[in-house]
Amino acid sequence: MGAIEMKEEVAFVQTEKCIGCGLCVTACPADAIAFIRRSDTLEIPATNQEMLGKVLTEKGKLAKFTKLMKS
Repeated sequence: MGAIEMKEEVAFVQTEKCIGCGLCVTACPADAIAFIRRSDTLEIPATNQEMLGKVLTEKGKLAKFTKLMKS
């Protein structure tokens, strides 16, 4: 599909060309490529505010931060 591009001897996957067939994974002699199903990946927040909320929630500090911001 032409989704693998070499730049300075490093391979990059062009996601817009990738169809998810997994042939690159089986063809790579160094096992340097892994196929990850999109359902297994984390959702990336769209904004800095969403990212901050996600990090604070994971650290258990969202309530404290919200309380500080209200005062």
